[in-house]
Amino acid sequence: MGGYNSASTKVWRSARRDGLQNGKENFEKKSSHQTRTMKAVSFILGALASLAFAQQQTLCKDYEYFSSNGYELNNNIWGRSSATSGQQCTYVDSVSSTGAKWHTYWQWTGGKDNVKSYVYSGRQITKKPVSQYSNLETEAYWVYDTQNIRCNVAYDLFTAANINHPTSSGDYELMVWLARYDVYPIGTSQGRVTVAGRSWELFYGLNGSMKVYSFVPSSPINNFKANLKEFFTYLQNNKGYPASSQNLISKFPNAVLLMEGFSWIHTNFHGSLPIRY
Repeated sequence: MGGYNSASTKVWRSARRDGLQNGKENFEKKSSHQTRTMKAVSFILGALASLAFAQQQTLCKDYEYFSSNGYELNNNIWGRSSATSGQQCTYVDSVSSTGAKWHTYWQWTGGKDNVKSYVYSGRQITKKPVSQYSNLETEAYWVYDTQNIRCNVAYDLFTAANINHPTSSGDYELMVWLARYDVYPIGTSQGRVTVAGRSWELFYGLNGSMKVYSFVPSSPINNFKANLKEFFTYLQNNKGYPASSQNLISKFPNAVLLMEGFSWIHTNFHGSLPIRY
């Protein structure tokens, strides 16, 4: 994601870049924590699916990675060392050509302003200019059992002029937040805008040289359905975003970025997928 409006923002981004870049290579790294009672996060990206868990794969190691049917998941725990205690495991419940369903049990304490983990699922895509995508439809349903946490729920997409740019960063970053709990996007508010039939507060800031645009709702959106191409179109029409020369290089991910707290979240990400290019 685009980071937080705090002194730890740049440190967080640097760590996250390394974690995403090296996720596959590092997934065998051993966990140093014992099993604890934790709370849960669950995701579905793709078509509507059953809420019943049918565990397909367990990801408890740092950066442990799984891919199938055009989707990938990563138990990215690059910020573990900033916590005084805690751990997390991600469970792949099902993956099909239309989506990936998963849930995560987690707890983190300590290191208040440092992100501990960035659990995500991604739709593997063909890299090409944003202007050539006609549709990036998605749908989401999720719910937490508490708000005594520090985290967000968001879509996170990177674009770059260089089609071979590392996929963990870009020239631009587009974030569509569905919720935030005691955290803020990087940058400053540009006012309220309407995109995809909803009102958002638009934030803009720089993370190094990368331009970060974050669309943030005034309250959590537990049921979300939109074409993410509309957010790029807004930036193109209103902020000079060069859609014809910027390639979508990330994997159409949905993510939960966890900082601190104990919670159970049950999330279903449904997309009108496969994406129609």
